[in-house]
Amino acid sequence: MSTLARYDNPIFARQYDMGENQSNNGDIEFYTELAKKLNGRVLELGCGTGRITIPLKKAGIDVTGLDFAAEMINLARKRAGKEKLRINFKLADAVGF
Repeated sequence: MSTLARYDNPIFARQYDMGENQSNNGDIEFYTELAKKLNGRVLELGCGTGRITIPLKKAGIDVTGLDFAAEMINLARKRAGKEKLRINFKLADAVGF
């Protein structure tokens, strides 16, 4: 399995989600404040399972998440749905979208 292909593996995607969503080194706050200052729309490339996308939406920011791994997008959509958030998640490769 290639390094990138593992992100589309259901087991790896769940493990990634559990590990990543426990981490916060100030990046969520940084991106939220930056997006508010710019007062625009945000496209998060490589959004994964929505660790940053979902908090941005909760802060009232118009955000779209893009990732090439269907399993990551599926988990992001489920997480957003549990919080009753409508987020546009796109399945695409950031290199050629």
